[in-house]
Amino acid sequence: MKDIAAGIVLVAAVNAFIVGFFIFSKYWVFPFEFLVFRLRHSATYITFISLLVAVLVVIYGKAFGRKGTPFQGGIISGHSAVAFSLWTVIVFTQENLFVIGIGFLMASLVAQSRLKSKIHSLWEVVAGALVGILVTTFFFKIFM
Repeated sequence: MKDIAAGIVLVAAVNAFIVGFFIFSKYWVFPFEFLVFRLRHSATYITFISLLVAVLVVIYGKAFGRKGTPFQGGIISGHSAVAFSLWTVIVFTQENLFVIGIGFLMASLVAQSRLKSKIHSLWEVVAGALVGILVTTFFFKIFM
């Protein structure tokens, strides 16, 4: 019963947000468009989108890889994909070679931990790293 009430409150809150958006949107048009334009060309926006797409590619690959579950084990290491995606973001946004090297070391340690705990094989970790690097590079080359 408590779960149903919580669901009703969530639906009411979403509806209130939508109605409020339509009522007040005429006052937000210019600032909202300016904010969207600024976000589109920011590294934060591109980082968020590339991480989201990398995670979706990993889940899709695991779901159709027939090994493991979409959220555990599987044909692509999600931890490696996210770690190397973040390292690629560091490569595109930082000029300091020390920071880039430390980022690579951290991503490599994440990948190594997946191997050491025997959750993934070497090929699954490499596949995850490639997914993270390629997806992030794709988005940074398109939007920056």
